[in-house]
Amino acid sequence: MNRSQTDQYVEQIRRDGYCVIEGVIGAEDVVRVRDDAIAVTHQDKRYKPELGGIAVAQDLINSSQIFAPFLLSPPLIAVIKALLGPLPRVNSASALVSYPGNQQGDWHTDWPYSEEFKDYMPSPYPDLTMHVSTLWMLTSFDRMTGGTRIIPGSHRWGDSPQHREGFDPFSVHPDEVQVEGDAGSALVWDTRAWHAIASNRSEERRVAIAARYAPWWLNSNSQVNGTLERLNMMGDNGRTDGFTRVKSEVFEALPDDIKSVFVNNVERG
Repeated sequence: MNRSQTDQYVEQIRRDGYCVIEGVIGAEDVVRVRDDAIAVTHQDKRYKPELGGIAVAQDLINSSQIFAPFLLSPPLIAVIKALLGPLPRVNSASALVSYPGNQQGDWHTDWPYSEEFKDYMPSPYPDLTMHVSTLWMLTSFDRMTGGTRIIPGSHRWGDSPQHREGFDPFSVHPDEVQVEGDAGSALVWDTRAWHAIASNRSEERRVAIAARYAPWWLNSNSQVNGTLERLNMMGDNGRTDGFTRVKSEVFEALPDDIKSVFVNNVERG
């Protein structure tokens, strides 16, 4: 990927809080990755389609490694490194299948800014990109299939929807956009940006992989089930939807370049 294109993507993220990067997964690979993501969610789905309409397979790397090379897809990793520095880490990856008629989600920010937990980044947030979410489009995203809703510039507001007294988290915002892109593209956003799940109004499944990147210095233990940080963060809300570390045998079988992004997140014996 040429430098000027990377700079344009980075500039858009810094200005709007998000961008869509094309060609993260080539046309010859996207069907294979999509079919694998669907198969994994059917085997190990966190939510059933009748309960919200979205099937989720957490800890994807422990179930399948077919997607793993694309974590370092040149157009994507160039932008990630420009935002987070030369040693980014992947702290989670999940497969998601949104079925026709899935429930619309609420406006929210992603960790570490979400105030639904006990431990979170207090507002006003520093003007610094500390965590980046990516959503790989394995089918096309548009207004019918439920492309992610996002509010451009909201990452610079310094707070989350939970801060806004009287704000309806399910409201239509006058500045929101619905992300569109072809299969093989990736939506990339600063996790401070306000965004929401959109309803899939088509007759087809919308399939994606969510991969989240952090700088090497960010402690993501609070995202890992069973850690003291996770227990402290969750408090008494009873949620168990954190992540599991990469199994040691899975990690050892990965190519060295892929190991580099998981090295902080490996199961220890």
